[in-house]
Amino acid sequence: VSLLSFEGKLLPLEYDFVIIDTPPYLAAELRLAMWISDLVISPVQPVRWVFQGTEFLLKELELSSVTGLKNPDRLLVPSMVGKSKTEEERLKVLRKKYNLSMASIDRSNAIRTSAETGKPLKENSNGYKAFASLALEVIEMAEMNLEAGK
Repeated sequence: VSLLSFEGKLLPLEYDFVIIDTPPYLAAELRLAMWISDLVISPVQPVRWVFQGTEFLLKELELSSVTGLKNPDRLLVPSMVGKSKTEEERLKVLRKKYNLSMASIDRSNAIRTSAETGKPLKENSNGYKAFASLALEVIEMAEMNLEAGK
């Protein structure tokens, strides 16, 4: 009943995009959001333990599609990316296995400070450009899905 209520409250909204930010663990909020979404965007760090969490998320998405719920597109966003060779290699492994965005969010003091203070990034900063690039990529995916009738 709560899934129908949740979806019913979102459908009448007159927005092209509704962003639902949930806790990063498989709680009710995340499951409800996944079950009604057209696109699930998840940050993924090039850190070993993150691979396991990504697998849990993707298995949950597969389970929802098998049970007859929506089967949303998935886009993993490389986030908190540093400049080390190890991280580059891990990103290569992720790109071979998953649908990763072309946009990458680097590890940045400016992004961290912006998130902590709730203040926007400065226009034309590297962080601003990275998020703008991600936004354009998501919009392009949505337009392709509309054209394909999804």
